[in-house]
Amino acid sequence: MKLSNEQLDKFDRDGFLLLKGVFDSEVDLDPIEREMDSIINQYASILINKWASGEFSNFESRCFSERFAILLGLTKGKLFSHLEPQLHFDDNSYVKIEELPALFLPKFHNMDRYFILPDSCFRWQFARLPIMRA
Repeated sequence: MKLSNEQLDKFDRDGFLLLKGVFDSEVDLDPIEREMDSIINQYASILINKWASGEFSNFESRCFSERFAILLGLTKGKLFSHLEPQLHFDDNSYVKIEELPALFLPKFHNMDRYFILPDSCFRWQFARLPIMRA
């Protein structure tokens, strides 16, 4: 997909692009949702049993954003930091995206220079909401 000059200018100005119809919900997003749910639930079973046993009996029935926030809180912001160097929230270990070698950056970082995972999860979850037509 080649971006138009107008899209490139908008990206330079705003720092992101909204590209409609790029992903198919069933083919592209559903497998990611299932895999992310599985990863979150695996982390949850370990962390909640270790540090918050009994506090979150209804964890799996909560929405993705709440489950993710609970795990971020239990790990003091370091959830998944071993998977993605950008996600270190400790000021002493924070690395700017520009300073990382290209091999550490997934392709989607090229589209959104202000990317942070919780915000992207929210946008991803919002993008999956049914479209309401008047």
